[in-house]
Amino acid sequence: MVVRTNATTEALKEEIRGMNAELKELKDVVVVQAVQTNRIDNLTSMLTMLQRNMEDLRRGDGLIQGHKGIDREYKA
Repeated sequence: MVVRTNATTEALKEEIRGMNAELKELKDVVVVQAVQTNRIDNLTSMLTMLQRNMEDLRRGDGLIQGHKGIDREYKA
């Protein structure tokens, strides 16, 4: 009976070690996914800002031409 208990205990210990290793791998995957989600969010906000800038330039609002016409440009 003692031998079986010892063998069962060793088997359980080995199984727990395997689970711990898998949990560590899962933790790494979750961290990588969180970083990627953060990068995607940052890229989305950058894209939104670029779209706004492009829309402003399309309407003529930019460095050279503002709401009241041409400014900051040399006139001869």
